[in-house]
Amino acid sequence: LKVHGGYSYDGGDGGQDTYSLTGWIPESIRLSEEKNADAVWSKLYGAFNSGDCLLTAGTRSNLGANCEERLGLAQGHCYAIIQMVEIEGYRLIQLRNPWGHVSWKGRFSYQDQSNWSMKMRSQLCPDYTQRLQNPSSDDGLFWMEFTEFKRYYKSFNVNWSPELLNSSVTYHDCYTNMYLGSMSDLRNIVTSLSD
Repeated sequence: LKVHGGYSYDGGDGGQDTYSLTGWIPESIRLSEEKNADAVWSKLYGAFNSGDCLLTAGTRSNLGANCEERLGLAQGHCYAIIQMVEIEGYRLIQLRNPWGHVSWKGRFSYQDQSNWSMKMRSQLCPDYTQRLQNPSSDDGLFWMEFTEFKRYYKSFNVNWSPELLNSSVTYHDCYTNMYLGSMSDLRNIVTSLSD
């Protein structure tokens, strides 16, 4: 993030990045460490739909060769979570790839013609037919069932509203990438040796 000295770094953490932008408190929920994924869904589904948290999610880094072409997912990549819904016995998550392209190709993708009911199409994806007929209009937005999500994503990055806390403390500090030169290094060494 620009706030931390520029965009020229590889990777990142959706929770930390969202914290830098919003001040909302980050928590990472690693799905491999959770014994009860249903409880995780219930907790996040309620909090997200109440506006108590913002969510991003990170894919696993071992999705295999050609995962973008095969699955429509980038490995080791962060996605924004746009919606969480329960409909017709399914738990669905709408995600967005920040690249603005490369979308999920599995169940409940826009190319999936067997799992979407008419009710689901009208409520969740009114432009389903247009997306089905024109796959080149891929904008990185897609739906995925929670069971598939657990298979391909490693974590939820949750940012909790600070309003959920009874009290707070704010610290102000600054971050700099500025290098002060060799004289600064020499001064630090001499100061350390004289102590």
